[in-house]
Amino acid sequence: MKITKWFLIILVLCNVFTPPGLMAENHALIVGVGNYQIPEARLPGIDKDVRMMQEVALEMDFKANQIKLLLDADATLAGIKAAINGWLVRGVTSQDRVLFYFSGHGSSIADQNGDEEDKVDEVLLPYDTAMDNNTISGTLVDDEFGLLLKKIPAGEVYVFIDACHSGTATKGIDLMRQEYPKFFKYRGMPQESAKGSFGVQETADNNNYIGLSACRDNQTATATKAGSLFTCGVYRTIKAASSKIRTLTMDDLKGKTTEYIRKNASSSDKIYHPQINGNNRLAKKNLFIGPAPPSGGIWGELEKMADHADFKLGVQSNKNQFKIGELLEITCDIQEDGYLNVLNVGPNDTRATVLFPNRFNPDNHVRAGNRVSIPGGRFELPAQAPSGDNLVIVFHTREPINTYQEGDGKGGDLLKLLSTKSQRSLDKALRSFGVKANKNRVGAGKLILKVLN
Repeated sequence: MKITKWFLIILVLCNVFTPPGLMAENHALIVGVGNYQIPEARLPGIDKDVRMMQEVALEMDFKANQIKLLLDADATLAGIKAAINGWLVRGVTSQDRVLFYFSGHGSSIADQNGDEEDKVDEVLLPYDTAMDNNTISGTLVDDEFGLLLKKIPAGEVYVFIDACHSGTATKGIDLMRQEYPKFFKYRGMPQESAKGSFGVQETADNNNYIGLSACRDNQTATATKAGSLFTCGVYRTIKAASSKIRTLTMDDLKGKTTEYIRKNASSSDKIYHPQINGNNRLAKKNLFIGPAPPSGGIWGELEKMADHADFKLGVQSNKNQFKIGELLEITCDIQEDGYLNVLNVGPNDTRATVLFPNRFNPDNHVRAGNRVSIPGGRFELPAQAPSGDNLVIVFHTREPINTYQEGDGKGGDLLKLLSTKSQRSLDKALRSFGVKANKNRVGAGKLILKVLN
């Protein structure tokens, strides 16, 4: 195995000053409620919906630290409203994007302000929805939801609702079925309830919203143990588009998600059709901000992984351009205990090389408060051919991931190639920041260094 890599880098937490006007404050709020306080309302697979939408937000170029999750007990009515008023409003400008997602039950209550012809308000059910005297309380009413969305100052607001908007469901939840209706029917529910709720319409004073909801007014969206069909369709469509041309509109997403539901519903009478509402301009706009990485392949995959880390890491090198034979020197301060993995992709490489850990330094555990110098006297890092740009990616994980031990190559090799197993371990760690804050924090940093002839 011929190795011509030469960059080795160690992570460091950094606080880089960025002028407030130049800092994007895109924010995503992902809400999922499956384990309701009302036992008969509980739904399977909602935790999987939340994780899929985390990945959707990442693919749409929201950073990991721009995504807030509310799951089950955290997704109370007060919690959801506070998160919208706070997370989706404060620090957001007209230059930014916002994403809101809800997966759980929809239902209907008697019209509260006389603005509905059918005398029914549609509602989303938070975790703490309660039943009393043949009615439900603690719901998020469509009117209030609309007012909350209008407070968001972002230039683009994307709304995804995976809940039933149908009032025609005639049965409660049947735990023996493979698909579970996401419309909550209760004793005392208004009879006139066949109107959808949480669509978003363009008006003169509010034209920055586009919404995709799970089904038509007279249909029932469903949850499964593997995740809700609508969310699965959105997830698979976004992932497929991101891995190829990174071009997809909300109109496209609606069509492809509809086709996914058609193919995967348990029977023809369980098929339902997602609906799009809102600004026509946003419906035809590409959902991806950035273009596909110009280098593609493993370069693009690793760079995207680094961009999706929980926090950014900085590094200092002695220079950015190197003539053949010149030595790379790096210094950095370690701010957190963890494990470091440093990867390098050259201008013609189809696979990444593991630069650290290596045969000289097989132990990649680092402790907070230490200053690390690379190289540390045991080896040198001379620039080698071929000339061109080199990508260096560094990952800091709390999990003990060692890409050298798991790398492809012989046991005594100085360096090894990144294995599929190691890449999956890193990717899994990056996508498991999950429900509990800071449970699996992952940091990443990247450098592009040039080798000259």
